[in-house]
Amino acid sequence: MAPICLFTGDNAYLLREERRRWIVSFTEKYGAENSSRVDAAGLSYSRLLDEVSVLPFTAPKRLVIVEGMPNFEREEIMRLPADTHSDVILLFICPDLDKRRSGTKALLEIAEVKNFMPLTGAVLDAWMAQRCQQLSVSITPQARCLLHALVGEDQIMLDAEILKLSIYVHGRTIEVADVRSLVLPSAEQNVWHVLDILSSGDSAAALQFVRTYLASGESAAGLWPTLLWAVSQLTQVAAAFHDGARTEQAIMKRCGLKFGTVRSLLPIARRMDRSALLALVEMCAQADIDLKTGPLRMSADAPQEQEALIDLCVARLCGV
Repeated sequence: MAPICLFTGDNAYLLREERRRWIVSFTEKYGAENSSRVDAAGLSYSRLLDEVSVLPFTAPKRLVIVEGMPNFEREEIMRLPADTHSDVILLFICPDLDKRRSGTKALLEIAEVKNFMPLTGAVLDAWMAQRCQQLSVSITPQARCLLHALVGEDQIMLDAEILKLSIYVHGRTIEVADVRSLVLPSAEQNVWHVLDILSSGDSAAALQFVRTYLASGESAAGLWPTLLWAVSQLTQVAAAFHDGARTEQAIMKRCGLKFGTVRSLLPIARRMDRSALLALVEMCAQADIDLKTGPLRMSADAPQEQEALIDLCVARLCGV
């Protein structure tokens, strides 16, 4: 039987690096002419057979990479081991699998699956220190913690920032001051920071963050959609909570939301009754309509009305 492999998972960095390692290693051993890549979009089973069913010509092995998950039926996927030449390695690369599809379920049955999960905690810290060593620099624990806080756990973004910092320090140790000078908070980290402040109910801190955020050069037009998203997610969390789901896990299962979202919004759902939530949703919906149709102004030259709406939304979310 030919080896059939699948790379999947949310860690785009590790998946990318393993994909690159496979291609480089295979090319060095068997030559670039013995590997091919095909896009899963619109791929037919007969077209894939043209790639995988023939004997390699100039080397003992051939690598075929399928980018994405083709729209194959279960019966087609189950035929792959028999239809693929024994000297062909077939690799599917699909970070986001739809496990509801019969073809996906079949591939998970027959393939050697490598699931690339996001790194967290001490494992991520160790990777950051190792990446610095690879670039011939070191980083203080305080600078590493600050970098993590500003960028988050996305290894692609962390890798880019570490590379930038390593060039900047030119061989010396990366310090907190270097991180403060060169690294800006990611948009995702700003979202989580907003949610954490709102969940605390500290309206003064939340409004101060808004002022600082806008003073840093960010726009009200960029922050408003984040608050609308928070309100939309809050309605799901609150509905599940008031319907009897009392834990993060129960709400996640009922709503299909991520743990971080539920953890941040559950305190708001607990302190906000149905009438207050309904009033908040109606206010945000009408305000967004008015911003987009003209009654309220939304422009870089006149952001005051949108900023006032942001303040009002933040205060309502904090229970004021």
